[in-house]
Amino acid sequence: MAGSRWSATGTGTVLLGILVFALVLLSGPTGLGATSPTVPAIARAMPATADSPLPAPNLTIEPAVTWAFAGNATPLEAFWTAGGAECTVLPVWFHWFVGPGPVGGLFGEENSSIVNFTGATARSGTALVGVRSAAVLRCGNESDGLLSTAYGSVVEVAEVGIDDLTIGPMPLVGGDQANLSGRVEGGTPPYQVTVQWGDASEQTRTLTTPGLFGWPHLFRPGNYSVQVEVADSSGEVASAVLPQTLQVNASTAAAVTASTPVAEVGRPVLFTGVFAGLPPLARSRLSGCEETSVSGWGVPPELECDPASAGQIAVSLEVNAGAPWPVLTQTLLEPVAPALSVHVCPTTEEGEVDTPAFFDLRIAGGAPPFSLAWTFGEGTESGREVLAEDGTLLLEVQPNTTGFAPLALTVSDADGADVSVTNASLFVVPGLSIGGTVNSSVLPPSAEVELVAYVTGGVGPIAWVVLSSASFTSGDPPTGWLPGATGLRWSGSVSVEGTATVELVAVDAAGALANFSALAGLIPRLTGQLSVSALNASEGPGVLVTVNLSGGAPPLSVWINASGGASWNATDPSDGLFEATVPVVRAGPSSVSVAVVDRLGGRLSGVTFVIIPVPPDPPTPPAGSSDWTLGAGVLGLLFLGVTAALYLRFRRRPSPPPAAPDPEKVLEKILAPADGAERVTVELLAEEAGIPLETVRSTLTRLVATGKVRSEVSPDGEEVLAWSDPRPA
Repeated sequence: MAGSRWSATGTGTVLLGILVFALVLLSGPTGLGATSPTVPAIARAMPATADSPLPAPNLTIEPAVTWAFAGNATPLEAFWTAGGAECTVLPVWFHWFVGPGPVGGLFGEENSSIVNFTGATARSGTALVGVRSAAVLRCGNESDGLLSTAYGSVVEVAEVGIDDLTIGPMPLVGGDQANLSGRVEGGTPPYQVTVQWGDASEQTRTLTTPGLFGWPHLFRPGNYSVQVEVADSSGEVASAVLPQTLQVNASTAAAVTASTPVAEVGRPVLFTGVFAGLPPLARSRLSGCEETSVSGWGVPPELECDPASAGQIAVSLEVNAGAPWPVLTQTLLEPVAPALSVHVCPTTEEGEVDTPAFFDLRIAGGAPPFSLAWTFGEGTESGREVLAEDGTLLLEVQPNTTGFAPLALTVSDADGADVSVTNASLFVVPGLSIGGTVNSSVLPPSAEVELVAYVTGGVGPIAWVVLSSASFTSGDPPTGWLPGATGLRWSGSVSVEGTATVELVAVDAAGALANFSALAGLIPRLTGQLSVSALNASEGPGVLVTVNLSGGAPPLSVWINASGGASWNATDPSDGLFEATVPVVRAGPSSVSVAVVDRLGGRLSGVTFVIIPVPPDPPTPPAGSSDWTLGAGVLGLLFLGVTAALYLRFRRRPSPPPAAPDPEKVLEKILAPADGAERVTVELLAEEAGIPLETVRSTLTRLVATGKVRSEVSPDGEEVLAWSDPRPA
């Protein structure tokens, strides 16, 4: 196109010769035919952007908030919702994880849209669960990679229970005050604790947090079975009965005490028979565990048992002081818990540096509460914790070096049993990292973008997604899976001007996230230089418009308007330099506006001013003979006189203000010569011709309604207007 000369035809009128003098005065020192100042660059009125018009999808977890008893599986589902009816979202991968907080849990399947979450059973609380997902959003012929994270919460409720229920001091004599104590665990606070003392009386108190409770009670002589009931705020109820029936006499009493409220398999427990109100010569016998212990005179008997199985131990006491004292008997049912056992294993086969890792800790048996102490790695990390109940727990550690990292853990219970675990370890790999390059090749109306990346470290499989500020019309799928650390090559085609950010995001099986981004150069934005000059007076009133365009997506639509009603438009297949000659209606000052629109909607506009010279008078024919010399002189003087008179008359009489341009005629001049033009371009040109934008829009609406202007929608979604009035223009 460089060096070509474009021309357009038009009509105009010549001003009266009497205005020549005024035009010369207006032209000033530049003289006739002076060139207007060159506009350095055409300003972008409506720049094309890389922002995609696609709706914003949303990733959610259903249910967002739920609750479950600790240890029970809770189904969770993640799903995408699209923002438009014509768009579809195709999920590619999901990765579930547990957020920070005191309550953890495990997923049966981490890479599915539907999972079962099982919370830790060792404590109650709220577990924060999250899911990351990548998907492909398709709207028409455009597709985008999507990455989003959603969160939900699962309220884990350990079953409410009552432990270590005891009463003392023992033995009790009528009128003595007894102190009942116990411990509430699990459930959802606050708790209502109700004690039925067995004497037709009961008491209820509120416990705001789990833990110990206790209060006194005065017993009269009689036999009493004491029962405690606890109801939590969710309505769950637990109950427990005192291990032995209270036998309270007026002056004598007997009871069996144990060295611990709960015995444990493999841990010896000492039972003692106690009595009061009897003479020193009383003999007592304590039996249980298939053994019998007989005391001397007035000495409390003792019996040590080593439980071999979980359940109960029945230990009975008989005290005989002879007549007239009664024979006293009492039986204690001591609960026996299984031996303390601890199992530990990592939740993943591998961990990675600077990413939290978890060990699944399972405690069974033993006597609560439990004390935990551990070290991880080369002794660089340690921790302590107390658990009120046995069950499962996620132990979080932070790897900081590669290789095998051992975990040393010791669990101690209330009976003094210790279990140490030293055979648990985690193999730690380097952290997930991404590097790469982004290149692009431009062949308007599209640009081909290629991403070459290399993924190192991390725990496979690795999910990835390509995100961009531009929407791609074709290319490789924007998301997928890698088996582990490896290379990745991806390419896509995009029809956007300017630049776009291309980002690769990867999430590995350990939950680590890494990304790499770069700026890709796409189709150069449409830019240009504008120069306008008046034609020589001998060529008639007109302007020479020179536009030097670069960038953009061809074809380029060029529109030129000059004040006075002259207009011109054409379509060019490529950028470069072109010239156009545009006739104007009259000489004098004239504004010239230029608008350029490319295939992708990139727009430029510019306006400048120029003075159009008056064409010269036609030459005087030569005199035929000497007889015409005087006549010619007289006629010349007469012409000058008339000219001067008219000049003075017009100079003294001010010219009426110019009439406002007719909006319909202006729109006809813009639309009639063209096969069709985008509405935004038509509005821009009409506004530069002096028509207010509101008037332009209302006039176009009226002309479309009456059928004078035809309105259609182009394949790229733009409104295109064309003049369709059948009458001649």
